[in-house]
Amino acid sequence: MGKKRPSAWRCLSVFCMSQLLKIGLKPGRIFKEILNAVQEAWYENPNLSKDDAMIIVNKIKTDSQINEIKKSILFW
Repeated sequence: MGKKRPSAWRCLSVFCMSQLLKIGLKPGRIFKEILNAVQEAWYENPNLSKDDAMIIVNKIKTDSQINEIKKSILFW
């Protein structure tokens, strides 16, 4: 019996998680938000490439960082 091939989404999500960890993002709310956005994009386009996924990762990461900075300024 041959090995079962992992699904395309599983491969892409493992790649995204490893990249998020590599750039220093710890598992949490933003981490999950990014993975959910990539998954939604993958549902819309199952041929989503790793490069496309990283564009989504970087956009949401940047947007989240901006929001965190804005929150810290408001509570300063």
